[in-house]
Amino acid sequence: MVGVIVISESKASNELLSTVRKVLNRKRLPGIKAVTFKASVNYERRQVRLKKLINKMDGGDGVLIMTELFGASQTNVCKKLLKNQNVQVICGYNLPMLIEVASLNEKSKLPVLCEKTRDIGKKYIKCVCCS
Repeated sequence: MVGVIVISESKASNELLSTVRKVLNRKRLPGIKAVTFKASVNYERRQVRLKKLINKMDGGDGVLIMTELFGASQTNVCKKLLKNQNVQVICGYNLPMLIEVASLNEKSKLPVLCEKTRDIGKKYIKCVCCS
């Protein structure tokens, strides 16, 4: 199982995963954890906490980290952890992506899970216009 860490600076990651549990009618989302990094927490503390969490969540199949925004402090912390670990990062996430990752993380390999999750995010972003 790929471990999945969903990071936000507010309770957004917790709330979105709560919605995923409701949509999928599950009490738990195995291998998936929401993490809040408040803006007041310094870079080094974030990095130490994230390293520990990656080690805890990686059962051998790697870890997918999902951050709110490319260029945000969470993403910058993650970039340093990509060198020697079986870790991939998706910057930017939405509800369809989290539903996809919750549905596939137990049976997919990390690169496939990352690509499918990214593609679902793109697929479900639509512009609906009234005529």
